[in-house]
Amino acid sequence: MIENLVNFDEQESTSISKAELAELRGQMAALHQLLSVAEYSMEGKILRTNENFRKLTGYSAGELAGQGIGLLLDLKYRRSAEYRDFWQKLKQGESLTGKFKRITSGINTVWIQASYYPVLDLNGKPYKFVEYATDISEHMQLEQALTNTVTQVSAVMVAVTNGDLTQRVPLAGKSGDMVRICNDVNALIGSMAAIVEMLKKTGGSIVAAANAIEAASTAQKALTQHKSNQGQLHGN
Repeated sequence: MIENLVNFDEQESTSISKAELAELRGQMAALHQLLSVAEYSMEGKILRTNENFRKLTGYSAGELAGQGIGLLLDLKYRRSAEYRDFWQKLKQGESLTGKFKRITSGINTVWIQASYYPVLDLNGKPYKFVEYATDISEHMQLEQALTNTVTQVSAVMVAVTNGDLTQRVPLAGKSGDMVRICNDVNALIGSMAAIVEMLKKTGGSIVAAANAIEAASTAQKALTQHKSNQGQLHGN
């Protein structure tokens, strides 16, 4: 429907001026350049898609037309209460906005920030709906990477509090600020380990010196006592 508006037959319009029609066409063309757009029946069948949508999903127009939206969803989500609620709201004429996971033709995962708008008939009942979406896959990957990094750092810090200074935050799969943060954490733990090792060595030296002093003191006392005893014997 939206793409058709760009090629709308002016003779079919009786309630909109040519200037308004031209503006509407321009707005629709701009939307199609910026967004991924698709139309669905209320049964979930794909009716039309724009080029951005096809690039995002990896399917051609022919492969998508007439297919159910389930083609783009994972099985777990299709069986979820969240998905049933999604459909119930659309059939009631509600608009929905959120983040959604989609599966491409290559069985890859992409994430979209999407809005769904029911299209109403002359009786005010929804008969299809339109999806406007942007690809937020990179953002979601960064968000997941950050979550994983926080989990890894937390696990290492728990090990530190339990006295294990051998653990380090892995750097594999990280970049930018996350690498710097992990390096800082690892460097801190390394410094702590070095200090502990130094204290162990220094502590051992101190203990050895203290033992030697104590032994010397004991020997001196014994010698003094021996001399005292010798003096008493000679005096008698």
